[in-house]
Amino acid sequence: MISNFKPDSAGNIVADGGMLPSRRGVRRNVARRCAALLLTFAAVGMTLLVAPSSVSAFALAPVYGVDQNGVFSGMVLSTTIDDGPRWDTTSLNGGLTYNFGLWSSTVPNHGTTLSNIADFFSEFPSWDGARPTLNDFTSAVNSAMSTWTTAWQPSNGPLAFAKTSDAVGSGVSNWTTFALAGNNLLGNDIDIFAAPLGTTADGLTPAFGNGDDVHLTNGFGFSSIGGLFPSSKILGVDLALNTNELWTLPLFQYVLTHELGHALGLGDVDAFQGSSSTSFWDTDTDITNVMPINMRGDVRDGLPVTPTIQPLATNVANGKILMCSTCGTTLASLKNDDLAGIHFLYPVPEPGTLALLGVGLAGLGFSRRRKAS
Repeated sequence: MISNFKPDSAGNIVADGGMLPSRRGVRRNVARRCAALLLTFAAVGMTLLVAPSSVSAFALAPVYGVDQNGVFSGMVLSTTIDDGPRWDTTSLNGGLTYNFGLWSSTVPNHGTTLSNIADFFSEFPSWDGARPTLNDFTSAVNSAMSTWTTAWQPSNGPLAFAKTSDAVGSGVSNWTTFALAGNNLLGNDIDIFAAPLGTTADGLTPAFGNGDDVHLTNGFGFSSIGGLFPSSKILGVDLALNTNELWTLPLFQYVLTHELGHALGLGDVDAFQGSSSTSFWDTDTDITNVMPINMRGDVRDGLPVTPTIQPLATNVANGKILMCSTCGTTLASLKNDDLAGIHFLYPVPEPGTLALLGVGLAGLGFSRRRKAS
């Protein structure tokens, strides 16, 4: 039997050299733990409840569907605004890998790996005016990539690109008709090909993927929060730039930047809505009007369940949107609609949300430490 009970200065009851918490102490511990849990849940919830940002229209590209062996099996369209294709956070870790290649119909899988950017540059012989220097060409390539990676400034975004020396692998047997064959997932995340596209296009970019769920960059995903974000997953991209084009350096940088937008999951706002090339979302075709959408990808207000609005006319989008395939203006930066699309596809928590989450987790940890002490 325990005897000689007496409270210490902290209100705990000491007996036989041990310590038992008083009722007041128990209540304090329970309150502390409840407060910490509430802070944690509130911080997590803030990523879902943060006020939507007003943006304009954007389009989501499909993926060229592949089976479990990576072989083309059919098109995966983005039929709702949530299921547009995007890279999974696993692929984004460390940056999307890329290397340069030369498309060829005479080699297996149609891709010859080029050892460096100088060899890639040499595949583009025709320039309108003086041929740019290798340094200027390299700068244009790097600028095209940084246009997307810096889209979240001043905060650091989730996108990065990482050059490799790995072999490229193309699954496209005919760039002009998109006849697909072979294993489309060989090579890097993004293989950038010099390809003879004739007069068809300055650039072409098929993204290969499937309907698997994507883990979002704000820490959430389809399976983790009960049914939101049924996004298609991009597994590999073949990006081609036309070796038959009479290039200028601004045009080359613009086309590469535009094609990288496709590689990240964005479609052309001027393409036929609901077709195999894109799905376009807006509440009207007035580019000056905005639609309410949370650019972290988790709240849609007033948007159609499926795309019902016709795409933007070229003369409306020209000079205002980089993701326009028939616009003549060679933009060097992302515009409001481009930013809206890329932020929607790759949502990140607001700095305030991260701080709240840290406070909540710290509070929970403090509660556990107090309990253990």
